[in-house]
Amino acid sequence: MANKVYKIPDVMDILKIGKTATYKLIRSGELESFRIGRSIRVTEEALNSYIADHSVRKNE
Repeated sequence: MANKVYKIPDVMDILKIGKTATYKLIRSGELESFRIGRSIRVTEEALNSYIADHSVRKNE
């Protein structure tokens, strides 16, 4: 099964954060990414994992 792949502007839109914050997450390794040439891509799986790991859990 193919995994969807996002460009940086897509990630920014999904997470509702700016370019600097997006690149900071990628540089720190908090958000897994890979390169195709000079372009950075983030898989749907990596994005969902980041969101799940950083979501606010109620009643904890």
